[in-house]
Amino acid sequence: MFQFDIFSVPFDTKNGYQIYSSKLSDILVIRLEDLTTCCENAMHDFLGIQSFSLSNDNTGQKKWYAEIYRQTLKEFKIPKLYLDQIYNSRFSKHFYSCEELQRFKMKWMECPMSITLEDAQNEILNDNIDKAIRLLLSVLECSPHHPLALNLLGKIHWNVGDYKQAKKYFQMACHDKKSC
Repeated sequence: MFQFDIFSVPFDTKNGYQIYSSKLSDILVIRLEDLTTCCENAMHDFLGIQSFSLSNDNTGQKKWYAEIYRQTLKEFKIPKLYLDQIYNSRFSKHFYSCEELQRFKMKWMECPMSITLEDAQNEILNDNIDKAIRLLLSVLECSPHHPLALNLLGKIHWNVGDYKQAKKYFQMACHDKKSC
């Protein structure tokens, strides 16, 4: 309709909105979840409106089903296969940073990371290296770029003399944040 390819220009993931210009029109794109935090700046930048604000009248917290909705959001989990399909899509990678995508995956995936990392550290202290490695790899299943898990795996491999594998994990722990 606007003769514009939205994927041809990067989206500003830090601001949560982006203004695009095409031959036919200027276009404002706002991520819905950022609407309340960025609408004032977006409306000022796009339309020159000063002191723009939204009111939150129709929210789920005020509905009769608020408690059911809150509980569903807390307990609902999505299989990793589907999360990977969703968050590895061209759309997701265009409108969200790698860190945001990882945070979204963690929200919907059952992954008790703090317990698993603590357990892995205890297994390392007790010289149960194989079990520690299994626990750390399970953390990486949920969060492939988790720096502490990667660093611990690097240390384990360094201590057993597998320097090639240690280097791999240390490099992954320090990877370029722009790559997903």
